[in-house]
Amino acid sequence: MKNLFLSLPFAAMALSAQAQQVNVIPQPVSVVAGKGICHFDCTHAAPVLQDECYGCITPATTIDTTLPHPDEYVLAITKKGVSIKAQSEAGVQYGRETLAQLQLQYGHHIPAMTITDWPRFEWRGLMLDCSRHFYTLEYLKKQVDILAHYKMNRLHLHLTDDQGWRIEIKRYPELTQQGAWREFNEQDSICLREYKDQPEFELDPRFIIHHEGKTLYGGYYTQEQLRDLVAYAEKKHVTIIPEIDMPGHTQAISALFPEFTATGEAKWGTVFSYPLSPAKEEVYTFLQNVLDEVMDIFPSHYIHIGADEVEKDTWKKSEACQALMKREGFETYEALQSYFVNRMHDYITSKGREMICWDDAIEGGDYKADDNAGALPSSTDIMYWRYWVGGVPQRVMEQGHHIIFTPGSPMYVAHSAPMYDVYHYDGFDKVPVEYEHLVRGGQVSLWAESMSNFRRADYCIYPRLVALSERLWTPADVMNWKSFKQRLDIEKLWLDAHDVRYAKTFATLNAMQQTDLEGQQMKVVFDSEFSDPDIRYTLDGSVPTASSLRYADEPICITKPVDMVAAIMIDGKAQEPMFRRHLEYHKAVGAKVEYTTRRWHESYKAAEVATFTDGKRGSLTGFGDGLWQGFTGSFEVIVDLGEAKDLSSFSMRFLQDIGPGVFMPGQVEVQLSADGTNYSDAITIKNDVPSDLRGCQLKDFETPLSTRAQYIKVNVRNTQGGFVFADEIVVK
Repeated sequence: MKNLFLSLPFAAMALSAQAQQVNVIPQPVSVVAGKGICHFDCTHAAPVLQDECYGCITPATTIDTTLPHPDEYVLAITKKGVSIKAQSEAGVQYGRETLAQLQLQYGHHIPAMTITDWPRFEWRGLMLDCSRHFYTLEYLKKQVDILAHYKMNRLHLHLTDDQGWRIEIKRYPELTQQGAWREFNEQDSICLREYKDQPEFELDPRFIIHHEGKTLYGGYYTQEQLRDLVAYAEKKHVTIIPEIDMPGHTQAISALFPEFTATGEAKWGTVFSYPLSPAKEEVYTFLQNVLDEVMDIFPSHYIHIGADEVEKDTWKKSEACQALMKREGFETYEALQSYFVNRMHDYITSKGREMICWDDAIEGGDYKADDNAGALPSSTDIMYWRYWVGGVPQRVMEQGHHIIFTPGSPMYVAHSAPMYDVYHYDGFDKVPVEYEHLVRGGQVSLWAESMSNFRRADYCIYPRLVALSERLWTPADVMNWKSFKQRLDIEKLWLDAHDVRYAKTFATLNAMQQTDLEGQQMKVVFDSEFSDPDIRYTLDGSVPTASSLRYADEPICITKPVDMVAAIMIDGKAQEPMFRRHLEYHKAVGAKVEYTTRRWHESYKAAEVATFTDGKRGSLTGFGDGLWQGFTGSFEVIVDLGEAKDLSSFSMRFLQDIGPGVFMPGQVEVQLSADGTNYSDAITIKNDVPSDLRGCQLKDFETPLSTRAQYIKVNVRNTQGGFVFADEIVVK
């Protein structure tokens, strides 16, 4: 760790906190400027970036439990000194972290100010997958340091999975003696290949051993090491949450105890590994013994058991499972999974703890009455991750569960989610008022299949986790993206000093389309992760150059059809990915749309009734960009242009992404009418995109027209049984 003192020129320091931006992340709830400067007489370069060190500042601290918000603090800086009043010991620490960031900005001359601050959500975390690849205890402590600096308070450790068992269980020593080590698997082999050209894919040589003629890769934490980590984190008010995955993702168990599966075999199924059997009592005895030791190590109120991605084919073949279902009155295998989870829930709660599962676990039934045997108790907390499954958060909260948001898009940071998407994730803001009390908060999650060492892990986690820290702490009406980017530029000095190998800012261009019905024009607003980007654009489809029009932080108004191309310029060259879009204020913009059959899926409603005529086109970023409307069956809409108009063409855009089950419609049928009663014969536009074509595909279902009409009836045929996503009906 570097010993670095950072100071701005004294002229800048002399400005008041009100005149100069306060570079604190996450943004405080309230900053009120005072009068004067607080000077600190230091004869040495204070290492303000070091942990637990605030240079020459020794703030006076008091606990005031009458403060109205949990973990609230009031940091008062005057000409005479510094004080922190807090609702809790955690609040004192948060005040100290804010003070450390102010020192990073101002050095030994901090303007007088009063900061009043508290967290928006109680759960502010990071999940680190230690099973797929092993990380040292020192690296875990480093994550605790960073979490504490950004006022995050949960480190969720995924300690077991098919690929490795990372926690010492004294009753079953073979779990680490054998289950913590593996011969190189498919993911390891990929990393070894990539390492030839990309050093960050190196497998850490400290975790490679040679045993009985075999090369093995792995590692594990002793109970003493984990207790040391817990104690270290407690001092910084970070809670370590252990996850022991079950009943699926358990091949590290079944390889040693194959009798625990339904078939007595430790194999890989169609998609996932064979799970543990819910019909064998010895399974529950084993897991309870394991959890006893886990709970003895981790004092956390929360114990995570996974319960996701359970392949149930072996259960379907098991006479014992069939008998259990018959005895309990279960009609589905999801209810059988709930039976297993309920057994573990009862045991964990009997120990005074609270259980967490991934959202797959809710599929056994809705919690509405005690006689619903396939349901989970509402006291089970749920981590929401399946962003592509419609209505999951709503269902979770309707069943009375507390929810922790970590949707795969954008919170699974191994998938290069833009920092912009993390900062602007608004799932928390869309929760109905009556369920707001059920939202615990959220976290970013790093799944480590290709995270072969700490350099790759850092690269994916940061600075996305820094963006999330503000999203989870700061009230939505106080957050400011442009301000955050400027503050992050300074905060990167702290990350550099702590040897965090964060991702560099990419030239990713974010575009927001707006429709001006009164002015009959389209508007486009651009943004990026750079704090002061040079954005250039053209309107003729050509690639921008250094002499092209420069975006000036004001909406670009489009009154006639254009082919816009925009890009961030670096050293005079346009950077990919560029914004390429045909923009046109066509004849259907603003038209009324009536849904005559099924309406959209509630989780993919886009702009609801305005979606097809708001002038906004969806993109290849996928159905999660908020512009695509989703349907699980065929549907029909009628577009009312308001008056009869001469029409020359019709088109409607659809998206295909077969991975999550999104397909093109089989065909689109178009009928025209002047009076809304008598319609022409249907014009049929057939699909020509193969249903097995992978990757995100776009297609405009279009046809020429030569008629005058006011009403356009559009019938979309869903022939694949999955989702159909559409974004705009364009009429010329």
